[in-house]
Amino acid sequence: MRLTKQKIVTAVCVKHNIKPEYLDLDKFEGEYYWSGKLAALLNETCTYKRTLNSNWTLVDWQKHFERILAASDLPSDLNAYVESIDWSVEDD
Repeated sequence: MRLTKQKIVTAVCVKHNIKPEYLDLDKFEGEYYWSGKLAALLNETCTYKRTLNSNWTLVDWQKHFERILAASDLPSDLNAYVESIDWSVEDD
C-alpha cells in the first residue's frame, strides 16, 4: 500500500480520537513534521523521515506519533484541550 499524508494523518487521528483539522503532516527542509494545532502542543514534531514510503509502515507512523504524544504529557481528551486554548493572536 502506497502511503500518503492523508492516509497517515487519518490513521493517527482515528487511533487517538483526534479531530483531523487539528493535525497534519508537512515537509520542511527535506523532513516531515507533525503540524497543526495539536502538533503545536507536542514536545517534538520532527519525524526524521524524508519520504512517506520509506521503510515505515502505517503502523510505524502511528507508533511514532504515540511515542511523541506520550512524551508530551497532554490530557487524555486532546480535542477538548485544543479547543480550550485561545488561538487568536493579538497585535501590539
